[in-house]
Amino acid sequence: MIRQLSIQGLAIIDSLEIEFTPGFNVITGETGAGKSILIRALNFLAGGKAVSDVVRQGFDAAVVSGEFEVLRDHRAVEVLERLGIPLPEGKKITLLLRRLLHSKGRSQAWINDVPVAVPSLKLVGATLVDVFAQHENQRLLHAESHIDYVDSFIGNPKQRAMVSEIGKAVSDRLLDLKQRLDSLEGGRRQSDYLSFRYEQLKEFAPSAEDYETVNAYCERAEAFRKHRDPLSAALGILEGSGEAASPGEQVREAAKLLPDLVRRQRLLACATEIDDVGFDLGRQLQSMDFDEELLNTSQARLFGYQDLFRKHGVRAIPGLLEELKALETQLSDIHGASDSFLAELEALHSDALLLKKACAQLSVARLQAAQNIKHEVEGQLAELHMPGCIFQAEFEAIDRTLPNLRWEGLETSLCEKWEAIRPLLQSVSSEGSERAQFLLSANPGEPPLPLAKVASGGELSRIMLALKKALAADAETCVLVFDEIDSGISGRVADVVGRKMRELASTVQVLCISHLPQVAVYADCHFLVTKKGKGDRTQSSILPLSEEESAREIARLLSGRDVSSTSLANAKQLISSARGKSGGKALKAKSPSPQPV
Repeated sequence: MIRQLSIQGLAIIDSLEIEFTPGFNVITGETGAGKSILIRALNFLAGGKAVSDVVRQGFDAAVVSGEFEVLRDHRAVEVLERLGIPLPEGKKITLLLRRLLHSKGRSQAWINDVPVAVPSLKLVGATLVDVFAQHENQRLLHAESHIDYVDSFIGNPKQRAMVSEIGKAVSDRLLDLKQRLDSLEGGRRQSDYLSFRYEQLKEFAPSAEDYETVNAYCERAEAFRKHRDPLSAALGILEGSGEAASPGEQVREAAKLLPDLVRRQRLLACATEIDDVGFDLGRQLQSMDFDEELLNTSQARLFGYQDLFRKHGVRAIPGLLEELKALETQLSDIHGASDSFLAELEALHSDALLLKKACAQLSVARLQAAQNIKHEVEGQLAELHMPGCIFQAEFEAIDRTLPNLRWEGLETSLCEKWEAIRPLLQSVSSEGSERAQFLLSANPGEPPLPLAKVASGGELSRIMLALKKALAADAETCVLVFDEIDSGISGRVADVVGRKMRELASTVQVLCISHLPQVAVYADCHFLVTKKGKGDRTQSSILPLSEEESAREIARLLSGRDVSSTSLANAKQLISSARGKSGGKALKAKSPSPQPV
């Protein structure tokens, strides 16, 4: 159950705290007073979508928190343990959910003061709060939703989960098979080009060691060349060229012409120094020699690497090696596709058989669930003044649309294998092997027809209530919330709806926003929502009503804005009658002082 709901800065709410009773809580008020904001707050707290414009003007953020109490074996506990949220010991567990929405759109959430992501909050919220608004009745008009209602009556929910899990595996295999076939078709169209690229790479035989060797030799030869050329030019001058004498020889000839011994010796010393420098240059050049032919080969090899880098869009040897492997795989898939696809089809067939078996078991469970729905709902509808009506689920086998798989160019056995599997796959899906549609005959003698064709608004409300009443015994939620789903109902039927709501509240906590006095009289706790202007702003208030105040509010619902002594007497008579029918006690309420909303 939800014990307390606290709201700050949401829509037209400044600050609000509501304490609910464990049983049947009814919320009434004039149209536009703000009753639906409570539903919006509960949806927001349970992880529903929210936009920043719901933050009240003047507030930095909207904050909603709720205190829930669950038993240790409740489904919420399993979800919380899976999320790793620590829980207190004891048979009963208190859960505090809190969510904050900043005016700039950022959302935060906590469970028992542990920060959680909003999707995690939504997982937990789905086990705690079940909201049924007026649009939920309209959902009954859409046949595609009916199978979900049928499945909610199945005793073992793991049957649907198993079908969903195996069905997803089959769909994944189908998608992968289609993608591979599409890729293969594209590959076959460019098989020659792929072969050319592969053979070019394979013939070149790139390797990291080879690349390092030729690159290093070219760099070393280039470095030698940069130093050798100026040294070689200098040595050529010192050695002379052609018929011209070398500088050393010319200096010696000049020395012979000098009569001065000292100067002659100095010139001879210079000539000797010139010869020594030339000798050193020659020896150094010999050590810097390299193989021109090997250099040409290495440069050609290096240019080949650079050309391959450019063609394949890579920058280093590992990229070339990966490309070589990828091309080899693609060509292998093209030339050896039949064996690979045969294995895929065998695995797909195996999964499809498993899915068929699981769907068959689910179908049996659905047929039994449909019988239970018919029995329970027709019984409830008879009490809701629809005697003799027929309500049943009609099943139709699905004919699933499969992806178009192209087997051209492959072995014919593959196409034959696929054609053998196709009918099996068309008859099953992740939702089972059938779809459901609810049929209704509200008048004896009339054939049952789809709800969308024959059900009125009031009948839809009663059917929805009957479904929820039938499911209440096994309900795993904490609180059922009804937002005026009694639309289109009045008079004696409204009285029965109120009694049914009260019966529901014996197994699960119920919050009901209603405009019907016949429903409000069955409340364990009655709240009134009003809206007033305060300065230039609008505010709502909510207060739990005492027994006398509840009677006056019910009198207003009966007669309109003005409460007369007659309408008040009628209201008290309705309350007394309702307590007699339901065995209820006097209405209990908190302090009647209004709380700002």
